Amino acid sequence: MLTPKITDYKILKRDKKFDLESRVLSYMKEGWQPLGGVSVCLYTTTGNYIEYFQAIVKYEQQKPNLI
Repeated sequence: MLTPKITDYKILKRDKKFDLESRVLSYMKEGWQPLGGVSVCLYTTTGNYIEYFQAIVKYEQQKPNLI
């Protein structure tokens, strides 16, 4: 079995966890898949501002094996 090839890559960023979840789900309906886990960045120099990140990818469509 071959590993599917990634054909597109994006990083989604939101400042609320719920907003990121909603955005990821909307992309998944368009054929995107999450890659890895959520990353969280806490900016303490600007008043404890938090951002959430999620990488998403699209894979190359697999052709069926005809035997």
